[in-house]
Formats: sequence, C-alpha cells, structure tokens
Amino acid sequence: MASFSGGGADIFLDSLSLIPRLNRYCFCQKHPERILADKICRNRENLSYCETNGIHMNGPKLGRPPKDKQLYEEQKRQERTEA
Repeated sequence: MASFSGGGADIFLDSLSLIPRLNRYCFCQKHPERILADKICRNRENLSYCETNGIHMNGPKLGRPPKDKQLYEEQKRQERTEA
C-alpha cells in the first residue's frame, strides 16, 4: 500500500494533488495495488483514474449514508477491515 501525505493546510488542494503524486510515484515504481484515502480524496476524478489504472482506493463511500441502519453498519465494518 502506498502512503502519500500532503502536510498542507489546504485540504481541497491536497485532494487535487493525488493524481500528480501517483504519477511521480509510478515514475520510479509501478502503480500501487491499493490506496487508503480520506473522504476528500475520493472524488470522481481520482476514483476514475484509480479504476483505469487498476488501483483499489479504500476509504469511505461517496454520498449519503443509506437509510437502512443495518446496511450502513455493514459498510462501516467493511471500511474498517479494509483500512
């Protein structure tokens, strides 16, 4: 699993810098198999980039949590086991 830390104060810009960071990482090595990302990094652009390059992005799902409490607890449990 690859680790990228932004360290910046602007979280929004950190979410936009995921793809350039992956490209720099992949310049020296191959694409990582998995990435553990915050919710801010799990935007559509980053998800589609990871999908096309065969990278599994772990983290919270996009959108609202489901109304079904049992389904919501199951998703949270799965997110914790992937982390």
